[in-house]
Amino acid sequence: ISIIIILLSLGISQYMRFNRQQILRQAALKLKNDLAYAQNMALAGDKVCAGVFHGISVVFAANEYEILSSCNGGGITAQIGSSPYAGLPNNINMALSSGTSILFKPLTGGTDLTGNITITLTRTDDGNFVQILVSPIGRIQANF
Repeated sequence: ISIIIILLSLGISQYMRFNRQQILRQAALKLKNDLAYAQNMALAGDKVCAGVFHGISVVFAANEYEILSSCNGGGITAQIGSSPYAGLPNNINMALSSGTSILFKPLTGGTDLTGNITITLTRTDDGNFVQILVSPIGRIQANF
């Protein structure tokens, strides 16, 4: 019986570790897909604001982000989706290597970035992390 209990506890421990890793991976995949969605909206010229369309902006704040339509001189004027557009699970923190937003430009799909930006999602319980890289030309890459 004690051998069964030991094996069972090891199995449960491994399952919990796998489950936590999958939660981190799914959060990163959702963010990557939302960035691609914003980029596609910009490419299509899909705006929800009036005036000259400058692109679709993804604005980051304390473990959440919003997708916004940007018109008239670069000002963010209209929100797409609910507020916040997406939040992260409670035990995952988000950090950007620089800045607080990414603007995807219409027609080119490029961004307003002057260099690559890295978005790091980190699990607070064990420090495991996943990074998403966005380049000035609009390439979105995750390191799963």
